[in-house]
Amino acid sequence: PPPPRGTALVLVLALRADFPEVWPGAFDDLRAALDGHEATVDLYLRILRLLDEEVVVYNASRPPHEAARNAAIKDAMRLPGCLDAIVEHWYDLVQAHAAERPRLAGACLRAMAE
Repeated sequence: PPPPRGTALVLVLALRADFPEVWPGAFDDLRAALDGHEATVDLYLRILRLLDEEVVVYNASRPPHEAARNAAIKDAMRLPGCLDAIVEHWYDLVQAHAAERPRLAGACLRAMAE
């Protein structure tokens, strides 16, 4: 079964608090933790979706300190090596799972589209 949403949320909150100052290799560490099992790939995709909801998407109702923190995270993600590695990894996941696990490849494509 897929990991509970809470696991992904805890990791996103840790990333939000610590990336890039304390945990500069956060995205590399998340990718490295993938072992090819469906549950870990699902967790990785949940993390990326929640990160999009909690950090990437602008929300005018966020307090100024949250908006500033989110902007700093997005600026760090725009530096060479971060977003391009995430996109490359999405592509690799789709390629690896398209034939054997089409549901997982589809979940990856949906995460990319969001």
